[in-house]
Amino acid sequence: MKRALLLLTLLSVARAESSDDQVPQRPDILARLIASAAASGDPLASSPGENTTYYLRRAEYIGSCDAPFGRVHAGEFFFVRSAPKGSTLPARGHNFVVFFDAALRVRDRWELDAPLTGFAFDHTKMVLGSETLFDFAHSPESGSVIISGKPQKVPHWTPTK
Repeated sequence: MKRALLLLTLLSVARAESSDDQVPQRPDILARLIASAAASGDPLASSPGENTTYYLRRAEYIGSCDAPFGRVHAGEFFFVRSAPKGSTLPARGHNFVVFFDAALRVRDRWELDAPLTGFAFDHTKMVLGSETLFDFAHSPESGSVIISGKPQKVPHWTPTK
């Protein structure tokens, strides 16, 4: 009986996109974000080149929250451009935080100089570690935040109908 209740609970949790406790309620959310990012094209799509290859090396689901303009999902993506064939140059990394709407369409992105760990949502707040970057409920007047010394636009879009 307990197993049946647990199974029913898990199945009901797996249907929605996300919840307030940052547990993705759709188990394939990361795969769907990766597919959406790739469909949006350069620079979020892996591609072979003549002498190099640009590929997704790591992706992480940050979470989601409700903003005044709708549901926001976020993920961190780390791409690598391989060194040219026959070269002794190192590969080069490119890191992005990508923001998606409720339909999981790419709406905005931050380009970061280096991968950062600790991005999360705390209700309507986007945080990095223990630092609040911004609050979707009260966006900063400047419309941007500083991440690793670089200004980044606070994501905002017109709701779709």
